[in-house]
Amino acid sequence: MDPLSITLAAVTLGKTCLVITDGLRWLVTAPGSVDSDIQDLIQEVNGIAELCDTVQQTFRPDADAAASGTSSPVSPGSEASQTSTVTEKLWGKLHNTLEGCSITVSRLNDIILKIQRHPISSSSSSLGSKLDAVNKAFRKRMQESDLRNCRAQLATYQHALQVVLLAMVYRGIGKSRDQSYKSLRDLSSDIEKLDQSLQTQISSIRQSGNHDAHYDAAALRALEDLRDVVATAAEATKTASNNDYFDIPQSVSTIFTGREEFLEELRLLFIPPSTKTRKEFQRRFVIHGLGGSGKTQFCSKFAQDNRDSFWGVFWIDASTEERIKQTLGAIAGLAGREKNESAALHWLSNLDHRWLLIIDNADDESVQLERYFPKGNRGNILVTTRNQALTVHGNIGPGFYHFLGLPLSEATSLLLRASKQPKPWDAMCESWASRIADALGYLALAIVHAGAAIRDNLCSLRDYLPYYQRRLQRLLSVKIDNNTVSTDAAVFTTWEICFERLEGKGTEAALDALELLKVLAFLHFENISPHIFDRALDNPVKEAANEVENLLEARDTTPWSRTIRNLPLKLLIYLSAQSRGPPILPGVLRDAAAGLVEVDDAKDRVRHAFAELSRLSLVIRNEHNNTYSMHPLVHVWARERPRERLADGHRRQVRLIDKALFAEMTGRLISASILLPPLGVSEKDEEYHISLLPHIEHVQQHLTATTAGMETKRRKSSISAPTHSFYSWITSLAPSLAPDPVLLRMHAKFAFVYFKCGHFSRAESLLEPVVKTLTQSLGPQDPKTINASLFLSTVYWRLGRPVDAASLQESVLNSCKSHLGPSHPSTLRAMAELGKTRWQQGQYSAARDLQVAVLHDLTETRKLGMRHPEVLDAMDNLGLTVHKFWEEHDFEEAFRLHSHAAEGMAEVHGTHHERTLFAKENMCRVAVLLGEKKRLALAEEMMAEVLSVRRKRLGKEHPLTLLAMVNMAIVWSALGEFEEAERLISVGLPVAIQDFGEEHIGTLFGKQTLACVVAQRGRHAEAEALLRKVADAQKRMASQRGDYHPDRLASLIELARCCFTQGKVAEALENVDEAITGFVHITRSAKPHPLTVRLMEARKQMAKMMEADDEGSVGRHHVKFPWTVFRVGDD
Repeated sequence: MDPLSITLAAVTLGKTCLVITDGLRWLVTAPGSVDSDIQDLIQEVNGIAELCDTVQQTFRPDADAAASGTSSPVSPGSEASQTSTVTEKLWGKLHNTLEGCSITVSRLNDIILKIQRHPISSSSSSLGSKLDAVNKAFRKRMQESDLRNCRAQLATYQHALQVVLLAMVYRGIGKSRDQSYKSLRDLSSDIEKLDQSLQTQISSIRQSGNHDAHYDAAALRALEDLRDVVATAAEATKTASNNDYFDIPQSVSTIFTGREEFLEELRLLFIPPSTKTRKEFQRRFVIHGLGGSGKTQFCSKFAQDNRDSFWGVFWIDASTEERIKQTLGAIAGLAGREKNESAALHWLSNLDHRWLLIIDNADDESVQLERYFPKGNRGNILVTTRNQALTVHGNIGPGFYHFLGLPLSEATSLLLRASKQPKPWDAMCESWASRIADALGYLALAIVHAGAAIRDNLCSLRDYLPYYQRRLQRLLSVKIDNNTVSTDAAVFTTWEICFERLEGKGTEAALDALELLKVLAFLHFENISPHIFDRALDNPVKEAANEVENLLEARDTTPWSRTIRNLPLKLLIYLSAQSRGPPILPGVLRDAAAGLVEVDDAKDRVRHAFAELSRLSLVIRNEHNNTYSMHPLVHVWARERPRERLADGHRRQVRLIDKALFAEMTGRLISASILLPPLGVSEKDEEYHISLLPHIEHVQQHLTATTAGMETKRRKSSISAPTHSFYSWITSLAPSLAPDPVLLRMHAKFAFVYFKCGHFSRAESLLEPVVKTLTQSLGPQDPKTINASLFLSTVYWRLGRPVDAASLQESVLNSCKSHLGPSHPSTLRAMAELGKTRWQQGQYSAARDLQVAVLHDLTETRKLGMRHPEVLDAMDNLGLTVHKFWEEHDFEEAFRLHSHAAEGMAEVHGTHHERTLFAKENMCRVAVLLGEKKRLALAEEMMAEVLSVRRKRLGKEHPLTLLAMVNMAIVWSALGEFEEAERLISVGLPVAIQDFGEEHIGTLFGKQTLACVVAQRGRHAEAEALLRKVADAQKRMASQRGDYHPDRLASLIELARCCFTQGKVAEALENVDEAITGFVHITRSAKPHPLTVRLMEARKQMAKMMEADDEGSVGRHHVKFPWTVFRVGDD
């Protein structure tokens, strides 16, 4: 877009505004003018006209230069070119804004013409004038809604034009931006307010009953385009700022009030004037105070006001140690580092830029907060806490602020602003507000919620206090939880009033909001995404379609005799399902499932419910990532709120039932948002599933607590099992034959998320009861039982328990063969899983037989193509086994299989999909054994990619990341970079020991690799000691191979090499002999194992040395041991 086009558009729009202004003046001066709204419209139109004149004056020189062709060219890639690109984008948005404004102005012109229609009487008599006035008033009233909309939209366009022009000005003065921070902050604030105004107008048009659909559609498009304009202006403003990273706990409220002196003092403490000599040290300050006193909002406000003074603003949630690690991991992800707390703290410690870290909700006394301060003398840290002991960490100025309540004047002003009382405020209005603020203890959070209740017309400013006092007295008679204090009760009362307001409304949105609030109380209070609900609404259709496919497949493969035998069981399951009543889900999901509402309409209902809660400040919307959060106190209140109308004993009982109900409802909601394989397997699905971990951990905690509480009550006969219908006797007679499928699916899906996050033991504890129940109720041949059993076997595999995995897989395989046939997809899956387990057990011949059979059936019997996901998996698995036969041609064949699999998986799944990364990693391991330089270079590049993706997506401590670290170290060792290899393994090994134990198969492999690396660095004694421990532990691995697991035989070979290098020839012979015995024991064919042949040659040379009793008689270079982990040199 060029200045000439913009100037022409501004000229045209300006002329139209002049015409409309004349028409509006006629309406004002004509007889019987209705009211002063038209005068306000004149001001808006004049404002647009003035801005058009500004645009013309601003861009006329550029337009003239463009028209004459005398504008200077800009070199591509130069700094001026980059600036020009941003400016060009702003020009385009400015032109779009002018066009959108023209739509509204044209609409306004049409309205004026309708109101201006010829008078009904040409007489100048008094009666004619009155009739004309009445008619004009009637016509104006008919256009009232459109006039109001036009006025709001024109005001928005005027503001938008100002914002874009300012953004363009600041693009031009970027070199002097150090003197422009305050103006830039003001502009950023204007942009944020403008965006909120646009959202309101868009919502208004969508919900309006305006019959002019053509205009509504055009206006809606224009306003949505305008939001894009605002986003561009925000981007341009950001580029004029020194701030690169900005993330705060909460969006700053538009009615934030007070504490200006504290904000200014803190600014001077953290950002002293440049004239002062600044001593470099890490500056820390603590905001301590009551819950609800505004600590987090204060820190967010400080960060927002001083954004341009910090290169980066970050925050971590310190409510629990786990959340500290998770949010620090997110910071590391922003930096492109591995997602763990150590990487984040190390990155912050070494930054040369000024940064601010907000540590929020540091209330847990068991957390050693100082462990999470970045080391060194850099950075600035703000801590919010209710724990007074943490104030010792403040080291600048007074060290901490103690927040109780706001000063009277600030509290009064905040309440009047929150309740949207029109200005000017009279003495009586301020008196009522000050009395309310006093009753609320001047706590900011309570005042905001009181204002929301008044603003929402629950009661007036005058009537609020008596109503509040009645609610407080009832609440004080009820114990909420053991941690509740009197100040909490005062705050809780304000939320009770908001709750009753929603109850009193009785609208669909209000009722949905009430239920939503209770559900959110059982999610984690941070990063609550509406996508949870979206997915929960979308997924049932996908799951139903998959279920139909499974049923059709089962019908084709199941004999009629077995179908008839299964009928009584299916009838029993159906009747038991009827006994459970409606599904335990939020009402909007139940309505969608019942077909009472379309899925898109249900999603709108969820958003309207969030809007209701946001309007009452019960949830806080985070604009930067479109998620919501709750204040921790609101979170507790929503979960623990009492039923004061009941007697104390019944109240506790009902509260327990209520919590149990909503904990399960929340769990089932999360479950509905998760897709199990073969459905939820995309990269996007994987990222979503991992993001659910904090929510699942939170709801699981409450599910466990409420289940235990309910069981205790039942034992005491305080709570009897609910009876839904006459079908309930079935469940009581045969509970194991009548499981709740939704509950079982929820446990399986939670196990799936734990598995994806590397928490295998948690996955096991959830999955084992699921498999047991499915086996009892549906039988081992049912597809659900097969899928769950194979999933559990994979968990056992990851836990390093191949015997348990193989036992379960063999059972599934036998069942599949007898019921489904040898080539059924489930049979082949069971064979594939058993093949992987045989590989882990070191039974490579058995593994190869299974894997070759699977690949043959997939390609020959089922006729699947070479790019089918199952075929690619089979090829990758076979490659893992083939290279373990140690012939050169085996390595080449394995490399070919892994290469084909990696290439195909990248096409089918994506380059960074979990399965694609596995195939690439396997290919790298084989490349190391081949030792060819070109392949090693490829392996280094590919393995670095695998490690980087896993670090970012899964974090440093995930088992797959640890595996990638070891494999990266192996590649580096093959390239001779032993120092880097040792460093990498030394970082990951302690994590593996902590998470899986000293004798897990993966931990032992890491130790074995470390010993090989240490030996190559010349520390042979150290390597020998480590290898002896590894070899001894490998005897006890759960593999059913005793002393002769191939991993242990490899350790013996490396131990022999280490002893020989130190001159311990006899000990080397001893280890070689044991290794040879082992290979003979595990080799099925008459042909000796390739490693046996090489070991025999090494043994022969060492025996000669021993017989000669002179180590020098035979050159050491004649003794060559086979390499088992990586090749070095030309060997």
